Amino acid sequence: MWSADGMAESPAAAPSKPPVRTFEVTKIDLLKLSNLNVTTSTFKAQLYLELTLRGGAADPDLNHNEALFPIVNGTPTFRPSARWFMEKLEFNNDTAPPKLLDTLIRTVRLLAIT
Repeated sequence: MWSADGMAESPAAAPSKPPVRTFEVTKIDLLKLSNLNVTTSTFKAQLYLELTLRGGAADPDLNHNEALFPIVNGTPTFRPSARWFMEKLEFNNDTAPPKLLDTLIRTVRLLAIT
């Protein structure tokens, strides 16, 4: 859990084993393709990328609004926020880190009606 200053509250909140996070690519659009260079096999692209983390809305650590990797008593909790993950986005074959033009984290809770 997080305190008002963005730090993890207590050592008891730190899990013994880091949770497994699986991000699903739910939408990807190629918006712009430019600077194609056949000699160097490079290009520049602008993408719209939408990732989903199922069950993430119920996790208070993921919903923290800061890009923090919490550390409690000098030990990482391995429960960073969704914004931290978003800022770590990279592509294996890029020549420069991706530039995030616009970012939005939505929290959607789905209810099952039976």
